[in-house]
Amino acid sequence: MNNDRSEFSIGVVSKLTGINPGTLRMWEKRYEGFSAKRSPGKSRLYDDSDIKRLRLVKKLLDNGYQPGKIMHLDISGLEDKLKYLQDNSELVVTSSHSYNLILCGRPLLNPLGKTLSDKFKFKIVGSYQYIEDIALADLADIPNCLLFDVNTLTKDNIDQIKLSIKKLKITGVVFLYEIATKVDVELAESEGFACIQRPCSEYEVVRAFKDAIGFSNGIPLNKINNMKYSEEQLSFISAIKSSVDCECPNHLSKIISGLVAFEKYSLDCKNTSVDDAFIHQQLYNSTAAARTIMEKALTKVLEYENISVDDLQ
Repeated sequence: MNNDRSEFSIGVVSKLTGINPGTLRMWEKRYEGFSAKRSPGKSRLYDDSDIKRLRLVKKLLDNGYQPGKIMHLDISGLEDKLKYLQDNSELVVTSSHSYNLILCGRPLLNPLGKTLSDKFKFKIVGSYQYIEDIALADLADIPNCLLFDVNTLTKDNIDQIKLSIKKLKITGVVFLYEIATKVDVELAESEGFACIQRPCSEYEVVRAFKDAIGFSNGIPLNKINNMKYSEEQLSFISAIKSSVDCECPNHLSKIISGLVAFEKYSLDCKNTSVDDAFIHQQLYNSTAAARTIMEKALTKVLEYENISVDDLQ
């Protein structure tokens, strides 16, 4: 690092931004505007503005943006995207899901914990300085998520967390850390723990918990309406004889049954990222809308055929 010119090597930049050196080299080849300056010895050099831009890029990528949508943006454009993301209600944890949170570690968690409680409706059920205290705690509310803030992420931290949550129904663990080796981060992530390097925003923490605990309960589904026909009614219609040669009631009932099955599937399908969650939301809404249209078509055919299924409800 050259202190006079505030220039940083790729290794230092990797530690400051949390972006792997290999990824930085790949971006330089793939995206315009990511070429680093070179030292007399041909080493890559990055300045303060480069680091600021890279940190913004990483935050947006961590929150579900695709590289092709943001890599061409300058700092101002990236900041606009981040502001939109922060203002977007999709980040707010809805009351349809209970987030019972344990805080553990450094005093930094006090203001962050208050933000998670006041702004995102997390319920703080315990706060501890040492991870060993969690296993001994007598908690009135069962926690399902844990935020552990440490200076250095180590294998010992990870092993302690595994022991402490073994008897608790915790499904989401987030590590905040200053320093960590790649090996330890990968070890933590292999255990299903999210790892976030400081500095970070509360939105990154919320996003990590929503990834871990599940989007299907955290994002309100915009249900179109209730099903008009029950499974018993659809089964009956699919088997009846019709005066219409093309057997419209039979075919329509089978189509609706298939749409109903896919609606249920889209609700139950596992979400492992924000992109998964929103595509399943869109699939659910589209399928429910299609099912509603087909139900109206079936109603018209049944009326035409003077077929009643009301007694099967």
